[in-house]
Amino acid sequence: MLYLKFYVANHRFIVNVFSVYQVIPWIYPIEVFNNQNGVYGLLKFRGEVLPLIDLSLLLQKRFSKDRMNTRIIILERACETGQCAKMGVIAERVTDTVSIDSEQFQENLIYENVNKYITKFINDDAGIMRVIDADALFELCDFDAVNEEK
Repeated sequence: MLYLKFYVANHRFIVNVFSVYQVIPWIYPIEVFNNQNGVYGLLKFRGEVLPLIDLSLLLQKRFSKDRMNTRIIILERACETGQCAKMGVIAERVTDTVSIDSEQFQENLIYENVNKYITKFINDDAGIMRVIDADALFELCDFDAVNEEK
């Protein structure tokens, strides 16, 4: 399977490319002042208003660094009605993809009760890569509140 690799500080993360709709450059969002669950703001994307989560804020309680390789990953999740939900995720050093066999993954027992969105990990020569479950990230967002902001 193919995964998009990115960083939060010096920690490597991956997300399945089937969940990735598009990767776009960093742009300043519409601010929200609650910042709960890592929600940084709202993003205008192709006529839609999407929730925007900052993974650094979510995982390390700090904002992502505004650098050339800081990107917004647009994730997409199919819904039961056939409509798709999208959200933006701010990540650092979004630079490449990696191919990983499913046998290489280990279940994530450490975060099981803490972070439902970090589901598995892989240990390679460079250290540990954590797998982000895109569907679990969608559970952090209140899409009804986003629609009210429109």
